[in-house]
Amino acid sequence: MPLPADQHDWIQERVIARAKTLGLTAYAIAQATGGKVSEDHIRHYLMKRKSCGSHKLQHILRVLGLRIEAGEQKNG
Repeated sequence: MPLPADQHDWIQERVIARAKTLGLTAYAIAQATGGKVSEDHIRHYLMKRKSCGSHKLQHILRVLGLRIEAGEQKNG
């Protein structure tokens, strides 16, 4: 069942999709962060069991070649 719109985490969805596209595991991402984010934390984030604060997320985004830009919110 989909989450209500106010609980949908589009950033997490994009991170998961990018990791899949690149074929990167939680272990590979953790290694690429240089130990700044644990494999366990990344695995739980990719499985939607945990959230991720910006202090950790920034390292994951760098590894995946993603960035967050300010802009107009779009539905869907």
